[in-house]
Amino acid sequence: MLTSPNGEIAYVVSHVDDIELAGANLKDLKFIEDQYRKEFEITAGNPRFMLGIQRDMEEVNNVTSIHLTQPDFLVETYKLYEDKMKKAVPTTPMPVGEFLYLGQDASSDQEHKHYLTEGFQNIAGACLWGARNCFPECMYGTAQVCRLMSKPNKRAWECACRILQYMYNKRTTGIRFRADGCPYLQCYYDSSHKADPTDGKAQYGWVITFMNGPVEWNSKKHNHVGISSSHNEYMALSHATKAVMWIRQLLVEMQLQEYIPEPTPMLGDNDQATLLSQQEMVTNGNKFYLLDYHYSREAVKEGHTSTRRVDTKANYSDMFTKAVPKIDLERLGETLKGNNGVHQVTPPPKAE
Repeated sequence: MLTSPNGEIAYVVSHVDDIELAGANLKDLKFIEDQYRKEFEITAGNPRFMLGIQRDMEEVNNVTSIHLTQPDFLVETYKLYEDKMKKAVPTTPMPVGEFLYLGQDASSDQEHKHYLTEGFQNIAGACLWGARNCFPECMYGTAQVCRLMSKPNKRAWECACRILQYMYNKRTTGIRFRADGCPYLQCYYDSSHKADPTDGKAQYGWVITFMNGPVEWNSKKHNHVGISSSHNEYMALSHATKAVMWIRQLLVEMQLQEYIPEPTPMLGDNDQATLLSQQEMVTNGNKFYLLDYHYSREAVKEGHTSTRRVDTKANYSDMFTKAVPKIDLERLGETLKGNNGVHQVTPPPKAE
């Protein structure tokens, strides 16, 4: 962040060798660009594109929106593996209920080598790039596929191809942020209680929304074994809190405090996890929780976050913990991505 002599702020974002400038004063941005030119050989590019992401500003019914898609990236990637795709177009990234783990199917080193040679890791990497940028609904499936990155079998191969094909067929949908969307952060979190048989750890996920679209999300396997569903949910809340705190501090550093006027709502559907984040109670069911996971309680106590209940059917992070059916994917995924109008309303009231 740079401040001009007249007090106007400009932001500089570096992606290794790709640099973006943003600010209210074009003269300031030209000055910064000129300073870069004195030190490096740089080429001015079209700001509509960055790192394979296409960004279009649109206006419909007097409402400005920013639409993020990855059409060129997906077209080029899909061409490389088109002959390996099935004819039927998938309506979900993963088969409903699919769950992958090492040793799931009897597979040989020869089978692993075959799918590695076919390009499994490249497809998985492409899926990961898409899932991290414009396809949050593919994050769970991609995380599952990546579990078998070094030892892919037929099942993992078919799932990876399915995700890529799903992305390709939705390459123009993307994420849409709206000027009339909710102007403050909200976070949804969830956790499965279905453990990976190899280590006993379940999958969790969270998503942070702003201006009617998701700004950050994740789907991962827990670092520790959860003894109960509330234990898994409480650990997921801690991970989500860390992500929220990072964005809140970033907004403060950028002098954009107006977007965090109050504690960030942390919306989950497990009452025990919510209650534990608000009260310092010790029971036989939670006295063994690792201390690090109580970070979420500290954030609540200091006024950074506010844990609240949300109905399971309205919890966008549900699709980050399991492979959901088409009806749920459309209800959660497309709404989360801002493609079903304005979806962020005032969150549920804070629990008393």
